Amino acid sequence: MNESIELRNYKFDSDEIPLVSISCITYNHKQYIRDAIEGFLMQITNFPVEILIHDDASTDGTTEIIKEYEKRYPNLIKPLYEEENQWVKGRRGSVVFNIPRAQGKYIAFCEGDDYWIDPYKLQKQVDFLESHPDYGLVHTNYIRKSVVKGKDLGIRWSQKYNNMLSGNILYSLINQKVSVWTGTVCMRSSYCLDYCKYIGKYTFKSGDFPIWSFVAAQSKIGYLQECTAVRRLLQYSATQGRNYKEYIEYFESDFRVALFINELFSLPKEVLEISEKAMYRRKLSSLFNCGT
Repeated sequence: MNESIELRNYKFDSDEIPLVSISCITYNHKQYIRDAIEGFLMQITNFPVEILIHDDASTDGTTEIIKEYEKRYPNLIKPLYEEENQWVKGRRGSVVFNIPRAQGKYIAFCEGDDYWIDPYKLQKQVDFLESHPDYGLVHTNYIRKSVVKGKDLGIRWSQKYNNMLSGNILYSLINQKVSVWTGTVCMRSSYCLDYCKYIGKYTFKSGDFPIWSFVAAQSKIGYLQECTAVRRLLQYSATQGRNYKEYIEYFESDFRVALFINELFSLPKEVLEISEKAMYRRKLSSLFNCGT
């Protein structure tokens, strides 16, 4: 594949090995899943891509929408449909369901309630990683959209954060000074596969944050200032709208990530101390914001 083609128009050979695997995790996203899939299909690339969708036994019609797209693009969209919800069983995320079956050299992520807005997102990120072998992951800026308030909240990162979001950012990442949002990430799949070796030993509630930290401990992180995606802020989701107890569990999980990274790569003592202080500071802040 040499010329750039919109993915929906590419005639894939079923034996073709994709360069990029897109991982999409979804559950009861009937209102949003079309936007996510259309964001994948509009990508213009000069390399083959596969779209891996894990539907965690949706009950609202999400499954039927995915099957509609699967029928239209059988060599491109590769779903995995659950008959029973796996989240409640503690089996969660791309690490469990999509990364093990990904064929691509690179993996990009976007959950079913978010979507991409830049048709060249994947091409830009792959070009970056191909030309920067010392970078394990590249992420971008994004737009936040409040579903509850019904309006855009603007871009996430102003330019003053650029230097903190790129390069050797491990300490800033685990100390909560900056973050990497899943829906903008494209990374080397080799790091994902290495990380999967630890999934049985450690349990984290903090989403994909452990993966980004794992990569940042071993390589540089790339950042593109342009917005390539929209993050929907829902009233309640895996990362939003919790009560105080749930927030506390996530903050403690974030600190366990620091301990996890320390066990593997030996962090300076002061970094762990700062991370622990950050956990207590966030607990106190949530106490006032959420109440008890």
